[in-house]
Amino acid sequence: MRISLWLAAFAAVSLLSAVPASADVTVHMKVNGEPVTLLAEEHKLRFDGLDQLTIFRGDKKVLWAADLADKTYTEMTEEDMKSAGQQLDAAMSQIEEAMKNMPPEQRAAVEAMMKKGQPAAPKSVVKPTGESKTVNGFVCRGYIVTDDHGVTEVWAADPKAVSLAAADLAAFNEFANFMQTMLPGMDQVGGFIKDYDHPREGEVPGIPVASVRKNTKGKVVVTTELVKVEKGDVPSAQFEVPAGFKKESNPARPKGASDSGNE
Repeated sequence: MRISLWLAAFAAVSLLSAVPASADVTVHMKVNGEPVTLLAEEHKLRFDGLDQLTIFRGDKKVLWAADLADKTYTEMTEEDMKSAGQQLDAAMSQIEEAMKNMPPEQRAAVEAMMKKGQPAAPKSVVKPTGESKTVNGFVCRGYIVTDDHGVTEVWAADPKAVSLAAADLAAFNEFANFMQTMLPGMDQVGGFIKDYDHPREGEVPGIPVASVRKNTKGKVVVTTELVKVEKGDVPSAQFEVPAGFKKESNPARPKGASDSGNE
């Protein structure tokens, strides 16, 4: 299962505000300088870039992850996600049970390792820089976000300037809910869109249009940039697995789960 791609795609959605449920939208972005395109219509999403493709179908409760170079894809249904989540819970329970018989030092080491691997969001300190600039036509304010894992320079815009409202995030939130089935720590996408006129402590107000993330050593980890937003009909075929792609067995699919679907 290409979880890394799905999580990257989900994180990229933090650049967006809502899209009207009745309108199709195409969002052009850059992640680490590489073009990424997001397509959305009601109940359907498509993340396209970095030689891979992810399609979420809320109407079918299915997620397809395709490798464009190999012309292969894998499939995860809602039941697969639930089963995978249950397997993760069971594995954690076994580890916790085994830890009861460990010496204190060994148990402390395992607990520290487990805590390190958890995706819990770090507490952030947000400071406005007082600077402003225009990024790809969007007037933005600058912010520095600091947490235990590094520093992020963020340029954020007023949601109204992007001509998108924060009221109808149906498809993106469906995707969030789908992923939460296995990864409970994932938040609703709508939570990324903050009040621009009344900023709160620890939040970057508005919509992040561009960001540069650095780790604690000052090395750039990831850069994101919102390039352009277009409204208009998106062909339904864009939300189907491309013709000629071969379905692969998903290594994350629980044993005994059906592997039926497009071929």
